[in-house]
Amino acid sequence: MLACKFHSYYNDTKWIRRICVEFAPFLLLDTDNILESLQSECQKRAISIDSVQCLLQKHHITLSDPKLPSHALLDDRLYHSDRFTICQSCDILVRPKRIDDTFSIYLSTDKDKAFMRCFDSFLPLEEIKADLYAQVGARLAMLGVILRDMESLHAKIDELLHAIKHDPKSKAQEFCLMQSSVYAPPKPMRFVFFPQESYHAKEQGLFDDESIPPPSRLQEAFYGVKKGELIAVYEFGDRGVAGRNLLGQYCPQADEKPRIIPSVQEHITTKAYADKIQYFSQIQGFIALHNQFTAPYASTSPSPQNQATQDSQADLFCFYTPPSLELTSTKTPPLLGGVRAHITLRIESSHSSIDALGDGVHIEAEHIEIAGDLGSSTTIKAKQLIINGSTHKSSKILAQHAKILTHKGLLIAQDCTIKNLDSGIIYANTAKIQETIASTIYASSISIDRLRNANTCYFSALLEAKEIPQNRGDDNALVFSLLGSSDYRSYLCNARIYHRDKSHTLAQLESTLSALLPKAQAAQSFLAKLQGFTKDQQAIALKESKFAKTYQESCLLIKLYKATLARKKSLEHSLHTLKHTIKSLSPRLCNARLHIGKVMGFENYAHIQELSLEPNDTMSESLLLEYNKPSHITIAKDSRVKSAPESLDTHSIHLKVEQ
Repeated sequence: MLACKFHSYYNDTKWIRRICVEFAPFLLLDTDNILESLQSECQKRAISIDSVQCLLQKHHITLSDPKLPSHALLDDRLYHSDRFTICQSCDILVRPKRIDDTFSIYLSTDKDKAFMRCFDSFLPLEEIKADLYAQVGARLAMLGVILRDMESLHAKIDELLHAIKHDPKSKAQEFCLMQSSVYAPPKPMRFVFFPQESYHAKEQGLFDDESIPPPSRLQEAFYGVKKGELIAVYEFGDRGVAGRNLLGQYCPQADEKPRIIPSVQEHITTKAYADKIQYFSQIQGFIALHNQFTAPYASTSPSPQNQATQDSQADLFCFYTPPSLELTSTKTPPLLGGVRAHITLRIESSHSSIDALGDGVHIEAEHIEIAGDLGSSTTIKAKQLIINGSTHKSSKILAQHAKILTHKGLLIAQDCTIKNLDSGIIYANTAKIQETIASTIYASSISIDRLRNANTCYFSALLEAKEIPQNRGDDNALVFSLLGSSDYRSYLCNARIYHRDKSHTLAQLESTLSALLPKAQAAQSFLAKLQGFTKDQQAIALKESKFAKTYQESCLLIKLYKATLARKKSLEHSLHTLKHTIKSLSPRLCNARLHIGKVMGFENYAHIQELSLEPNDTMSESLLLEYNKPSHITIAKDSRVKSAPESLDTHSIHLKVEQ
């Protein structure tokens, strides 16, 4: 009777499986091409291959040489020979995909390494380790990897789980699961031009700003170098080590390749080693690889040694020497990396009708002094910048210290001094401006002599203006805002990126919980009914293989659901804390001050900007500046938000007019 009772209960729970999955799990038996077999079966069953999950049940490896001993697979000396070929067949369990993939697996180009990268939604649970082993094994086998040492593979997965438990941020790292124990692919001959490599590796510090895009004519670019700097290396490569890659394919050593003999070139010295040749610049300047794009700008002719015959080796490099007169787009390549190379540029227009920098010119140097105007779409990066002329409304400038006569475009600086600011945008720590109209300024401290029409000034410490003039000083917005501080601008930008990414992860977790909930409820019901039996009855029931399997799956489902729910709640708490932190920053404006000598214009307002994780920052308070009076406004702090819960209670701030 007891056995019949449990059989009846097990049959009653089968409906759980039917409503939770789209198809019954099935096996691919003894297949040596998993992907092909899977596609065929899915097509027969009208199943999308994206909705299935594969688990390795067992696998068998056959060597074409029957004389080899059984331990040949684990003996590197025998395995990495060319005496045999390998065939692997697998039994794969195909079941409905419970949740979206939480990791990816891929091979190196030479098939000598296998990598695993976990997504943010991955959960390092001990309870799912056996399931993870089977999933990883199936994915590797699907890629054609010969699973010759499963023990080592499982140890690597354990290592990954341990690492993620101790440092969840390590999920994003690339983790090597497998590597060929003997085979090493040949290293190809490689030429590295370091000025270009380092520049595009985003190692520019202050001078790596997404607001300043790279030049459009990048293939024509020259790069700044210091005297004596290592500029390039030619690596001869090697033949590699013969052996089998992860697919079990035997790969012989590559043939020996001839090595080049370095040519003699003006301003270049070389050092030859057994495995490479190094190239050094003897002068400071802008250098590029000599090719069809850079040759027209070369300031030196080919070396005499390389002009002797047509067959001789051409120069590898060419230098560009900027003239002291104006730089035109047709005669000036993009000059990059000059800040790091400590280069100084002095440019002067030959006539007031000619721009000192022509349209589209891109220059970078430690010190730049320009006498004349800038054309459209010009870009400048410098530590010290002086422009005795006018920038263009499409100009983009990044500098530590800038002094400009008339500015109309974008300027990002630590500090700047500008005589006339006309429809320009400034991001700085300190900005000193004589006269401004229709411009936007973000800075901790702003000093303006004459504040004319339609300006928006964001400041976090001080805004001083001598006057807002009559008839031409209307519609200005003077905003107390932490966005005036570069540190807070950077913090808010990073916070918004974090909020966007984690909100995406949260949506994935919610989707996973929705998919798991009916299964977890059914599993909970199964376990609850099981608890109603005596221990003897439970022991008898669990001897039934199908019943025991349902019990294990139920425990795993509940554990997975609880862990996913805990991860969701933790993430929600983090995002809630972040929102609270952003809101709590406003009182840090309390020392900020606004002083205007005399207000003679109309519709001029002081505002407090309330920061938000959303891009639409709102003004929490506004105050109209009184006409024909000086204006002195500070920030006062109080605790007017009494109805908020304790966790959100924070000091609010408001504008205070000082007499």
